[in-house]
This record gives sequence, structure tokens and C-alpha cells, in this order.
Amino acid sequence: MSNLTTSTPAEWEWTPGQIPTAIRQQLDRLRQAISRSLWVSGVSKMVLIGLAVLLVDFLLDYFFHMDRPQRVIMGVLMVGSFLYAAYRFLWLPLSAQVTDDALVLTVEQKLGRQHNELINSLQFARQSGTALERGYSPAMTERVVNQGIQLAGEVDFLQAVDQVATQRKQRWLFGGLVGLAVWAALVLGTGNGWLWFQRNLLFADLPWPTRTVLTIEGVVDGVLYVPRGEDHRLQVSVDPNCVDTDVDVFLDFVGRSSSTRQKLRRLDEEPLNHSTTLRGINSEFSFQVRGGDFVSAPVQVRLVQPPGFAELTLKVQPPSYSGLSESAVPLSAESFKVLQGSTVSIVAKPDQDNVSLALLQADQRWEMPRSDSGDHRLTLSGAQLRSGRYQFDLSDAAGIRPSRPVQFTLEVVTDRAPQVRTRQFGVSTMVVPQAIIPVNIAIEDEFMVQEVWGDLRWEVDGSPNTGAHRFDLNEFSTDWGSNQLSGSYGFDLQPLDIPTGMTLSIVVQARDNQPAASPTVSDATADATPPSTDPGSTIDGQAPAVAALPVGVGAGKALMFRVVTEAEFRADLLRRELEQTKTFERVIAQQQAIQTEMQALLVSQQEPTETPESYSIRQTQMAGKSLRNQNQVGTLLIQVTDRFRGFLAEVRNNRLDESSSEMDGGQGLAIRLDQQIIQPLDEIDRTLLPQLNRSLEAVSRQVGRPEEMRQQIAATLPQIEDVLARLNAVLDAMQRSQSFQEIVNMVISIKNEEQRLKKMAEDKKRAEAGLDEIFDQD
Repeated sequence: MSNLTTSTPAEWEWTPGQIPTAIRQQLDRLRQAISRSLWVSGVSKMVLIGLAVLLVDFLLDYFFHMDRPQRVIMGVLMVGSFLYAAYRFLWLPLSAQVTDDALVLTVEQKLGRQHNELINSLQFARQSGTALERGYSPAMTERVVNQGIQLAGEVDFLQAVDQVATQRKQRWLFGGLVGLAVWAALVLGTGNGWLWFQRNLLFADLPWPTRTVLTIEGVVDGVLYVPRGEDHRLQVSVDPNCVDTDVDVFLDFVGRSSSTRQKLRRLDEEPLNHSTTLRGINSEFSFQVRGGDFVSAPVQVRLVQPPGFAELTLKVQPPSYSGLSESAVPLSAESFKVLQGSTVSIVAKPDQDNVSLALLQADQRWEMPRSDSGDHRLTLSGAQLRSGRYQFDLSDAAGIRPSRPVQFTLEVVTDRAPQVRTRQFGVSTMVVPQAIIPVNIAIEDEFMVQEVWGDLRWEVDGSPNTGAHRFDLNEFSTDWGSNQLSGSYGFDLQPLDIPTGMTLSIVVQARDNQPAASPTVSDATADATPPSTDPGSTIDGQAPAVAALPVGVGAGKALMFRVVTEAEFRADLLRRELEQTKTFERVIAQQQAIQTEMQALLVSQQEPTETPESYSIRQTQMAGKSLRNQNQVGTLLIQVTDRFRGFLAEVRNNRLDESSSEMDGGQGLAIRLDQQIIQPLDEIDRTLLPQLNRSLEAVSRQVGRPEEMRQQIAATLPQIEDVLARLNAVLDAMQRSQSFQEIVNMVISIKNEEQRLKKMAEDKKRAEAGLDEIFDQD
């Protein structure tokens, strides 16, 4: 301890080996002031440097639109600058160790103390042990220490600190903090500031607002996936809502030494779309798109293998009523037909995982999700099946699609209605009310015929239906239930009591086994008459009415008839018989001419002017002419016979003999036609004419041998005479039949007139009876 009086302040006391309290307090205050000054200086420099770096980053990004890697680099530079400033202006100054001696010497220097009282006092007080042990006077040591302590109590070490510099640093710090606050307000309060914050501090991929905005189709997260080795159509679209849309668009290839820029072609039909085709891409590269003030971020082109199908099957299940089994459809055909009501099942297995698959058709899109077994399935049926082209939309996770998508064409065909063919026989277009109309029917369907019926309808002068009837024809064929039916059916008009003067139509219809088909024509409303394309199916230029047919129902052409009285029918039949009789008379005349030619050939002699050769030629021509004429006679005879067979069928089918049996004595018209005309003509055609033809051919062969030819002609002439006799007998039968028909027609006309007069009398009698009742006085 020192020898000072007890009234000495406590901070002036000291212990050898320790720094006096007065000096230590002054040094601690000085150290704190220096630390504060260093903090203010370092922080102010860091704030100013940070503001400068942020401003530079903002300007660079705003004017040059840095991409994400560039912004990351700038972010690293900003953080590096901040850390370096902290190290340079805080860590190094604050971590520097300043000794007490240096501080005291600096204070003495700044305060102008030339005698070094403070440093001497500090050094003597810090030494431990007695003064004798240190080799100098204890009194001197105590005095020097006391002087320093006293001086430390009189002066302020903080005066050695440059207050002007400290205030300047404080102002720089305040200005920097104010600038930082203003920057924060601009960042949070302005669009450009917030966008810069998101782009450069959060590294978001948000573009700076530009007058032109471009969109590159197919780019995902800055990457464009392109199939390897294929062409790619690069399309860039200008946003129609941007300020400047009329710009040229360029493609810059990043990292290429030549051809680094390419202008995109503007589409004439779409001026906002620009495109170019990248041919045969086999290597990866990067590019940027420029247009107006817009510059895109670098886009990396990645090559991928386009997805395809490892397995793809299409199966068609026809509707159950068809009886057909399921069948696979070869996609190589590209086009196939399916029956309406079928079900199409698709099973696809792509050659890559994580792909999406859909089926496209016109405006329809059916997604095909992946099943647990790894394949994609889809079933189309009913209204989903439509005719047209179908395409598989196959894409991987990057949106890559095959350059040639798999397509197929589907044609949905309806089950054709049964094809019905009908033909009348044994009657003409004129029938009587009691007639039977025979019809040949042939029906053909794709699968099965289930029902057949005939609809009859009669009307007058195109008026609405005045009568209809339906005939069930399900038993007309022995092959019932198959897809082909044929047979004949006779429509009996007698039970229908159809009035005369009516136009009658017969339509045969058939229904197949389609589930949706059902007969809609009842016995009372048979209105499903189809259009007819046969010119002979109209009467007096009037075509039958046309109505829509139900599904699965087919109809034959309409067979048209006119229902007439028996007198009208017999008169028409007689007219046609007279026409055939005239034709038959020409046959007889031609046969007589052949007889004359044979007789002339028999007596022919060689003229003096003829040579033997010319005479032989003349005889050959005469014999050949006779043979040709005889063949014509046979042809005409067959035609006449067929006409009379038709008349016979009409007589029988119209039941004419039933109404005139009491007038002909049992010799009906049918018997007369058959036994007196048709059978004799058949016998002539089958027996006499063939024999006569052979004889005439033999005459032709004997030309040049006069004697043999005369013998053959002599044998042929009796045959000709026999044929003429038979033909004349048939002609007499025709004429008697016609005379008989004329008589019958007259009788029928008389009976009709009697009935008419009788009816008129009855009507008059009823009228008079009515008058008597009115004027009866009782």
C-alpha cells in the first residue's frame, strides 16, 4: 500500500503489481469509446456498401434481365461483399489487441503531455515486488505512481478521441440506415421493387415487365424436351395483351460459334405466332428468344425417346342378337366396320412408364388411366361409337408425343333391314273382288328374319285410305327362321269384300331380329308402304304413298292393281284374246306360205339361162328360207301358247268360272282354254313341229340330188298339212271361245242391268212408302 493519508480518494489507492484504479477506469472508458467508434464506422460502411451493391444489382437486373443463374451469382457476390465488409471494417478493428501502454502513450500524445507521467506511473505500478528488489528507490516509485494517479484524476482520456470524426461516422451511419429504410420502403411499396426482391433474393422466375411478351410453346421449367433425331417445330407466340406486338422474333443459339441468330417466320394466318423448324435434332443445346425488349431466359434443349406402344389390341364384340363372336381388329387395316350396338375394347401397353394416354375423336376425348396391371384400357359402346377417325394421344411426363400417332378409322354401320323382293304371277294389273293374287316372295337378311306380313290397302282416286288388311305370312316358307326365305303366297281378296273401282296395293314387309325393331302396323292401320322404283308399279300414273319404316323392317316394292267388275275384266280378257288370235292367224298364214314354198320347190325346174350351179344355189335358198320361216312359226306359237296360259291363270285366279257355271253347262272358260287351245298347241309344239323341222332340214340336205329331194318334199308336205289342220282346229276353238265369251259377257251385262233396275225399283218403292207414312190420315 502507499503511504498517503487516509483522506486520499479510494480510486487513488494502488497496490504494487496492479494498475491503479484511477488509470484503469480511464483506460476502460477509453476502450469503450474506441469500440463504439469502431462499431459506428464499421456498420456505416457495411450499410453504405450494402446499399451500393443492392442498387447495382437492381440496375443490372432491370436493364439486362438476368436469368436465374446470373441472379444467383449476383446474390453470392452481394453476400460475399457484405461478409467481406464485416470482416474488413468490424472483425479486424474490433479483434485488434491494443495494450494499456499504447493507449496511455496515445493519450499523452493527444493531450500534449511531454513528461510521460502517465506511462511512467503505469509501468512502475504494474511491477510487482519491492523497490529494492527491482533496483531503485521505493520513494521514487511511490512518488511517480502518485503523480500519474493524480494526473489521471485531473485529465479525461476521452479527450484524446477525435470527436469530429466520431460525429461524422455517426452521420454516415444515420444516413445509411435512412437509405436502407427508404430502400425497404421502395421494395415493399413499389411493383418493381417487390419484383426485384422476388427475383434476386427469393430467386423466383418472374419476368420484368416489358412492352413485348413472348411465350415459347413446350418449355417446362426452362427445358424443352425434343424427340431424338426428329424435326421439331418451335413456335413462339406474342401476347396479344402486351403493348408492342408488331415485332420480329429471333432465335439465339447459346454457345454456338456460327449461325448464332435465326429469324423466326411469322405466320400469315396468325401474325402473332412465329415459328421455325429445327431439323434432325441429335444433340442438346441452349437457346434464347428475343423480340422487341423481351429476352427469354436460356432454354435448354433435352433429347428424349418419344413414347410408343409395346402392345396395342382392339377387339370388337358385335351385339348379341347377331350371334357373332368377338374378333380382334388388325390395326394395319387402319379402317374397319363395326355393327351398330357393338362394343369396342382397347387394351394398350406403352413402352414407357409415367405416360398419359387418351383416345381422341372429333371433339371427344376419352382418358385411358393406367390400371394395376400396368396397361391402359377403354371400352366404347352405344352412343360413344361414332363413325370417323380415332387417334391415340400418347405423351410422357415432359409432354413428348410420337411424331406419327397411331390412328384408325371406324365406320359404324347399321344392320340393314331385310331385303324383300316380290313379283306377281298369274294375274294382270286388273283383278275382280273375288280374285286370288299369287306373289313370289324372296327375303334376305344379314342375320335372321323373325316376321313377315303383307299389307293390303285400297283407295279411290288418291283419297285417304278407305280399307286396309294385314296378312300374316310367317308360314309361307319352309326355311323359316333363317336369313334367307323364299316361296309364294296367294292373297285372297274374296273375304275382304273390296268394292270395285278401287286401287289396290300389296306390300310385303319383313322384320329382322334387331332388339329395337318391332312391328308397328296393325290389321287396321297398314301404312308402311315403301317407295317403288318399278315403272310397272303405278296405275294411271299414280304412285303409292310413302311412309317411314320402323328400324329393322324392310319392304318390297308395292304391287299395284285395279279392282274391276267381272264384266270389265271379261271385256279386257276378250280384247287380249282377240289380239292373240290375230297373231295366231299370222302363224297359220306363215305356215301356209311354207307349204306353198315346198310345193314350188317340188315342181321347180332349171331355167334355160341358169347353170347347174346357180340352179342349185336357188334351190338351197328356197329350202333355207322355208326352214327359217318354220323356226319363226315355232317361236310365235310358243309366245301365243304362253299368252293363253297366262289367260288361263287369270281366269282361275279371278274365279271367273264360279260365277258363270250355270251359263256354260259345266264347260267353263278355264276348261275351254286348257283343253281346246293350250293342250292342242302344246302337242303341236312338242310333237309335230320338231318332226317338221327335221324334215325341212332333210330337204335342205338333199339339194343337188333332184330325185331324193322330191321324195323328201313329198314326205314333208303331209306333215305341213297335218300341222295346218291342227292349227285351224285351234283357231276354230279360239273363235268359238270368243263367241262364247261375248255371249257370257252379254248375259252378265243383262244381269247387271236387271240388278240395277231392280235396285232402282226398290229404292223408288221405299221412297213412296216413306211418303205414304208422312201423309197417312190415320
